[in-house]
Formats: sequence, C-alpha cells, structure tokens
Amino acid sequence: MSREWYSGTNRWERIQNAIERHNLDALLALTPENAHYLAGFGSYVATHWRLPGLFAVVIGKNGKKAIVSGEFGRDPGAPEPDYTVFPYTSWTESVDVRGLTGGSIAERTQQARPYAVERPAQFDLGEVFDRVGDAIRSVAPNARNVGVDLDLIDDRSVGYLVGVLGNALGLPWDSIFDDLRAIKDPDEIAQLRLACELAELGIGDVVKDLELDQSALAVNSAYHIAVHRAVTHDPRFAGFRQSEGLATVGLGTDAPGHVVPGQTIKFDMQVDIAGYHSDVGRTYAIDPTPDQQATYDALLGALHEMTAAVAPGITFAQLYAIGAGAMHRAGFANYSRGHLGHSDGLTQHFEEAPFIAPAEHRPLTPNMVLSLEMPYYLYGVGAFQLERMVLVTEDGHEVLDSLPFQLAVDR
Repeated sequence: MSREWYSGTNRWERIQNAIERHNLDALLALTPENAHYLAGFGSYVATHWRLPGLFAVVIGKNGKKAIVSGEFGRDPGAPEPDYTVFPYTSWTESVDVRGLTGGSIAERTQQARPYAVERPAQFDLGEVFDRVGDAIRSVAPNARNVGVDLDLIDDRSVGYLVGVLGNALGLPWDSIFDDLRAIKDPDEIAQLRLACELAELGIGDVVKDLELDQSALAVNSAYHIAVHRAVTHDPRFAGFRQSEGLATVGLGTDAPGHVVPGQTIKFDMQVDIAGYHSDVGRTYAIDPTPDQQATYDALLGALHEMTAAVAPGITFAQLYAIGAGAMHRAGFANYSRGHLGHSDGLTQHFEEAPFIAPAEHRPLTPNMVLSLEMPYYLYGVGAFQLERMVLVTEDGHEVLDSLPFQLAVDR
C-alpha cells in the first residue's frame, strides 16, 4: 500500500502529522536541506561543509523545537527565537564589543570576554553530537523513538548518534522528509518562482546573443554571467545563492565543442534562491537538421500532453504513462526513461522525490511544484532537454516558466 501524503494547511501541521502518524517522540534532521525544512531557514556552513549535525533540528511530538548550530554566525544581540539553541564551538573567533566605551579596541575585546576559548581546527564532531543529544532531550526527555534522516549519514556520524541517543532508537525515516518537502508552503513557492524566472533569464540572454563558433565553455559562462547580472539589478533576487547546470553543444566524442549549424545546444539549468532550486531546460540549434526537428517535435508534443494532464488526483505513474505513451505514438517506440520529472525544492541532488515514474502511484496534490521533462540523447543527432516547471493548483496547474519552446535559433 502506498504512503499517503501528510495532512495540514502548512509545513508545521504536516510535520506534526508525520510525527503522530509514525508514533515518534521526535523528528531529527541532520542533513542541511532537511534541517532547513524543519527550521524554516538554512545554514551556510552546513550547506557547504556538508557534515551531518553541523546544523541539526529536532522537533518533538509536543511541538517544541531545538536547533544545533555553531556559535559563530548568530548575532548575540538578536532577539530571542521561539526555539532553544544548542551551540557548539567552531574555529571562528567573534567577540561582541557593542556598547563598550573607553580604552583601545584590544582592551574592549578583553572587557567583553576576559578569557580565551580553546577551539578546534574546524569542528569537534564529538561536541557537535553531544549538542544533538542535548537538543533531543530538551524536546523529548524520555524519547524512545526518534525519526532520523539516516540515508545520507556516514558511518562515523551514525556512531556518534548512537552514543548520544541513550535508550532512544534512531529510526531511518528519510521518506518522511521526502514526503514533507513534496508539498510547498507559499513562501517556498515564491522562492521557486524566482528561481525559475532567473534561470530562464539566463538561458534567454545566452540564446539572444548566440554566435557561430562560440565554445561550449563560452555558452556556459554566458549563462552564469547573465544570471549574476540580473541579480545585481533586481532586489527581488536577494536570496540568490548560486547558478547551476550545464549547457552542452552536440553529443559524443565527434561533437565539435562549439556552436555550428546542425548541432544541438542543450540547456539543463538551475538556480538556487534561498536554498530552493529551479530546474528548467531548453534545446536550440542553428539550422537544425530534419532529424533534429522531428525529434524535437515529438518531445515537445509529449511535454504538452503531460502538462495538460497536471491536476490534483492524477498519479505520478499516470503522468509518466502519458509522456512515454506520446513518444511511443510518435514512432519512438523504445523510448524508455526512468522518470519524466520530479519535485522541485530543497533538494540534496538537484532532483528530489517524488518522481514522475512508473512506480510512484500516489496522486498529485495542490501546492506541489514539479519539473516535467522530456530529455533524449541520440548519438549522431544531438542532445535534447525540454523541461518546464509547474505548480499544482486546486483545480489544475499553473505553468511557472515562460520562455518559448523553439528549436531553431533566429539569426
């Protein structure tokens, strides 16, 4: 029997529903993206160092929340949050000298903190996980069952975790986090809208200025430059973190590596806004060949059929069958992708579950944001990626991307 989506009008209600449904005393996130989801905000250090526990969040069945984070980065003058913070020592030195007058700056640092701190070279993971244990006990003093995102946790970290859990049992519940993240709150949808718009701005600018003999490296660089240029001129993109993805020219060892007539130029691009990743794709060619045009037309027809079917109630497997079936009817009877799209959001691998795949029989539900994709790689013809983002609404869907689908580049 397939899992049902968690119920609730927002992520906090769905988190509590998940904890109750699985009879957990607490839900613990040790990986950066899952911790971001439970906290409602992320950690730069955890996202870039990617060591489990550097930013950890635990929520108890009583609704209490505790966060483990390094002492550095949290302003000591900030208002007290509505959760308990368990800081660990990091290598970075910071002292608050605000409000202190008289004497030199060196003297004021001593006045603010008269003692030196013994610091690790970077992180003391033993201390980090001691704080994780403290956080768990603060929200669930007598915890027996703690759901943990264990799939991406290394053996050393698991050993630390076992040591601090005591009598509690750490249960591998990565699927809880996948399912929670699948349904978005309005603030998450807003970030994904911006990320989609920004990725399209980058692609559109590159195509507008595409030139013969332009190298694949130059095409990629132009995309990233265009994205960063847009960010510097529009305060709406203040949450921008990075541009991602890859543009390729042609396919295979015989591809020229630069833009020439009759070679596909495939964009599969992402942008990270406040941790939320867009994923859109377009394919172009200067003077496309008949084979390229025929392939493109079949893929575009399949994508349109899939898009039209997006609505609450249709299953991911049914959506997959529509896309694959359209390709088969177009004559590509052996077209056999593993999936034809995925959820968008706080992904750990650019593509996050649930996937538009034959084995995913659960229905689409409102406030899911999905990338629908129809890729194809034909050596001797080219590489194709047609990918768009849609929001599932109460009565159907909203297409989030606006860049036209057109293979031939106007010159």
